[in-house]
Amino acid sequence: MKTKIIATALAMLVSVSTMTSPIMAESSAITSDANLFLDRVDRVYPDVATAEKQLQFFKTNLLNNQQPDGRIDNFPQKVTISAGNLVTGNITTNMGFEQGTSSTPDGWSYTGTSNLTWIHDLETSYEGARMLKLEALSESDGSLKQTISNPLDVLVDYVTPATAVVKQDSLLLLSAYVKTEQLSGSGKGVYVKVSFKDAGGADLGNSTMVAVNQGTQDWKELRGLVTVPSTQPTQIVIEAGLDGAMGTVYLDGIRLMRIDSSISTAAGSAGVQVGNKGAAAIPNANFDSTPAWTANKQLNASGPEAAINQTLANGVSGKGGQIVSTSADTVASLSMNATASSNGTRQFGGDYRIFSVKYKTLPGFTAADGKGVAAKISYKDKSGQVIGSRTFYGGSTDGNWGEISGVFDTEYPVYTMSFELLLDHAIGTVIFDNASFIGIDQQSSSTEAGFGAAGLFAYIWEITGKTDALLAKQARKTLDFYMHNRVQTIDNPANADKLLTGAANSGAAYVPYYVSGSTTGADYPTTAFGLHNLASALKYGQELFTSAQLAEGKTQAYSMWKWLTRVVQFSTQKSQNQALVALLGGIEVAMLYDDAALKAEIYDYYTKGIPGTNLPDKAFRDEAREVVDGKSIFYEVKGFDVSYAGVSLSDLAEIIGELPDQDASFKDLKAVIHADGMEMAEYFNSRLAADGWIFAGSRHNEGGGSSFNMGNFSGLSYWAQALNSDLGRFLIKGPSAVTPSYGETANLGHIAVHGPVALHRTIQQYPWVPSEQQKLEDYTFRKGKVSAYYKNENRQPLHISVSGTDFIENLVDSGTTTSKGPKIDRIMGMYFKDGNDKWQYDDVKSTTANMSTPGYFVRKDTGVTTAKSNVTKQYYITNGKSLYNVLAVQFSSDQSYKSLNQLIGLPYMSVPDYPYVPASVDPRMVRINGIYGSDGTPLLDLTKDTGEATAPEMRMGTAKVSGWPELKAVNAPAGGTAKPTWLSTADINQLNAGFTTTNGKVMDDLYTKALWDPTNVRVSDNNGVTVQFANSDKIMVKLTDSAAPVNYKAGEWVYFVAKYAPDSDTDSFTVTPVQTYSTRSDVLQSITIEDSGMKFVLNGSSDLFVDKQAGSVRLNGVKATASDLAALWQERGRTIAGDKASFPYQHDLDGNGIIDLTDLSLLGLYINN
Repeated sequence: MKTKIIATALAMLVSVSTMTSPIMAESSAITSDANLFLDRVDRVYPDVATAEKQLQFFKTNLLNNQQPDGRIDNFPQKVTISAGNLVTGNITTNMGFEQGTSSTPDGWSYTGTSNLTWIHDLETSYEGARMLKLEALSESDGSLKQTISNPLDVLVDYVTPATAVVKQDSLLLLSAYVKTEQLSGSGKGVYVKVSFKDAGGADLGNSTMVAVNQGTQDWKELRGLVTVPSTQPTQIVIEAGLDGAMGTVYLDGIRLMRIDSSISTAAGSAGVQVGNKGAAAIPNANFDSTPAWTANKQLNASGPEAAINQTLANGVSGKGGQIVSTSADTVASLSMNATASSNGTRQFGGDYRIFSVKYKTLPGFTAADGKGVAAKISYKDKSGQVIGSRTFYGGSTDGNWGEISGVFDTEYPVYTMSFELLLDHAIGTVIFDNASFIGIDQQSSSTEAGFGAAGLFAYIWEITGKTDALLAKQARKTLDFYMHNRVQTIDNPANADKLLTGAANSGAAYVPYYVSGSTTGADYPTTAFGLHNLASALKYGQELFTSAQLAEGKTQAYSMWKWLTRVVQFSTQKSQNQALVALLGGIEVAMLYDDAALKAEIYDYYTKGIPGTNLPDKAFRDEAREVVDGKSIFYEVKGFDVSYAGVSLSDLAEIIGELPDQDASFKDLKAVIHADGMEMAEYFNSRLAADGWIFAGSRHNEGGGSSFNMGNFSGLSYWAQALNSDLGRFLIKGPSAVTPSYGETANLGHIAVHGPVALHRTIQQYPWVPSEQQKLEDYTFRKGKVSAYYKNENRQPLHISVSGTDFIENLVDSGTTTSKGPKIDRIMGMYFKDGNDKWQYDDVKSTTANMSTPGYFVRKDTGVTTAKSNVTKQYYITNGKSLYNVLAVQFSSDQSYKSLNQLIGLPYMSVPDYPYVPASVDPRMVRINGIYGSDGTPLLDLTKDTGEATAPEMRMGTAKVSGWPELKAVNAPAGGTAKPTWLSTADINQLNAGFTTTNGKVMDDLYTKALWDPTNVRVSDNNGVTVQFANSDKIMVKLTDSAAPVNYKAGEWVYFVAKYAPDSDTDSFTVTPVQTYSTRSDVLQSITIEDSGMKFVLNGSSDLFVDKQAGSVRLNGVKATASDLAALWQERGRTIAGDKASFPYQHDLDGNGIIDLTDLSLLGLYINN
């Protein structure tokens, strides 16, 4: 009898590696997995030495990007190239004359009769430590020259050598700084000139000269716009010197810079075309559309009116604006007003504004002053008052097209501009066409970035011994420029509704978001960071900056604190990392000036609120935090954000570092903030996967950012110490090149202080902690290389991480609609199709029970389905290397289904646990696009819109997933722009108009903003349009899949088994089912899952877990006791054959189908262990 029972049991034993053959999609071609460049932050920045290297990188880039007047933003000096062509950047070598060992600086030659002296004088040189002096006692000439070959050698990002071509018709900006003493003469005076040559040295024309011919004046910039000839030059010659002049001239900072002058086709909020990264173009600039220009036929008090016509096809192409005058007394114009935007969110003002217009005069055109043609630009404040203007002149062109152009700075801010194209005291005809106004905002930088640069310069100056005189000079110039040019006291009309009642026109200082405009509500973050950056600069630069700068900086810092607390609403973007930075800045100011009143104010502001502020009756800590999964955290847009959470923790670490242990005015503020930070750090550690990945946030889908964005992790070493946990596992994007480079250098200023400076300070005191903190809690577990985080509302995994491969929840259109739109479920668990062909998800767990043995964690979640009241039990079993996911369902009533499945998560990415080598492409570090069979056979391309595959085992990235009875992977069909599908090629192509992404980026672009709003799966950062991704591809354990409904009776159980493991795992497992009916394999009495390390027996409501190596057993989640021995003794002799329905499977420890003395002995041994 016993032999027969054993044979029956063996016949039912199933090995997942010998089940059915894979069934694959029709096409075997699979999109390659997308390469990643990730590493742990504690490997990228393991110690102080690497943090110091990053400090130096920031310093080098920011100083190289610095203009002579001190700014590090808004300047087209940084080299960028595209397809081998120069797009932006300076091409002059040794522009500040700093390098060289002979009598002239490297890269320059000199000829002439005036005396040339190369001067080393840090105090009087304008830009760096050196300048050139030209001196002539009588009228003389002298030419300093540099010849540049085209193509030319450049340094991209100031570090990477490249060859680039200056293309024909490119727009260049010539800039040089000159200082004159008693300059006079009959020639042009001091000049700067650019000319172009062909291969034979012949002049190609289009040479440009800018000159000053007399007087004594301090340093002044000479500027000129240069257009490269239509024949591409092979040589570009830059000259500077004296022409027929006597006196003394100083030269410094000669640059020739390519300008990206392209204009976007997107219309601004007032119908104005947006200039590339900058200001705006002129409406109807080519006279071919609307609105029409205003015709002003006579602006002079005397003289006849001019005839003006805008309908003739006499322009460069299409129509032009024509003015005809019969009298030299006539002054007439075509004028156009341009508003940056209807609500003031953009503005025209700033530096390096370019105006140009094409024009031609017909033969016979004469002017009283020899010019007769002009263009005048007037700029106005928000009330419409003119606050400045510039006029550029042209002369007769005798029927040829010419150009009036110029480069200039405007007042700041400017909200409207008027453009006048003038015939000025002339007789004849002039035609205008193709006017443009462009801002050279070549780099995307918020305005507080300059204060960050000043703070970094001051910090490096201090820690390197306070002896670097050149750095000190550059730091002073930076601080001076930004205090005088990037701080505003006039309210931004775009943010009028963000000010407190009665706080308008306060006169308090704030830092606008951008030089050329402001995002609505965004002046709060730039002012918060501006305060922190300025306070840091003042803190480190007390012996560096001048007394006047220190006094002015102090005044501005206090004024910014006033604006942040008493003028604007609290945290206008609901991004609490910004509020914490504001708090940090206030604390720095209070500490720097030992201001007891401010300290007490900050304590009250944080702990209870202060009447008269933007928190009159509520504490900062209460307003800025919300409870998520039982933890109070500093939120981002009413949720947990995986990227900004790291920023908030870094802010908190800096705050704690600033606060003294004892201070009567601050009271116990340090202890309160430390406790708040600990609570958030614990939550962050729970959300952080074993491999360092963190997923699904309210603003960003993934945390980390790049190795440059150190504000995301600069304080994590502090919290790692506080928690005694390896927070350094946090994954960031490693350097994609051996030589580090950063595209938007100006933006380095934004992250300079709360990035490399904060990291350098923190890591000196708090080295990384290597301890792997093991967790087994309600919402998370982590053991070894395996972890999972569970959502509060249904206790289903948000993500699962197994030995470096990560899986995320599925997207499923629920079919229901809320007031906000279709409800999208994000799920794992039971997924089924009913008899009416409707797909449904109904698997919410309500209770969790955790148990552990020396070698394993076991989690058990129990729930009751909403619709049918079916009981669901889900088990997660891990040894720290692999993970079992077992689902058991008991039907509460008779039910029918065409398909029964368990969704087990989508494979997202694989990141092996070893250091990333900069610039390498690691084939095992990927975002996952393809699924393969156990032998490498292609099964399914996740980027496709059709196809499905079944197999007992599937491989993806560096993982293999096994399923019992088997796995099924299905592509979701394309949904188009109305209901697009995750990772669908067709949908991506349709979305490009309003949503830019590429295949392979997967969830990074397509699956953010999903956690806190079930109807909003994506809001495009590009244009604010809601894009709802309704369905994702699915991987599931398949139990039933039938064309006709399959019936299940009340009380019956079904089971699903999945195992996630690294692809190197060689430990196979077996599944032994006990069928309820001999004719059906889907309804079971019991199931046993076993491998070399463990055994798990599940029998409806009872379960047995055995940790084989430890000799440890758990019965229904608890350690076995003597009472269990007694119960087993009472059941000895029972067999499966005798009563399959009521057989105590959990007591059959040896699995032979009989309760006997062997089971009793094993249980006794386990109890003793």
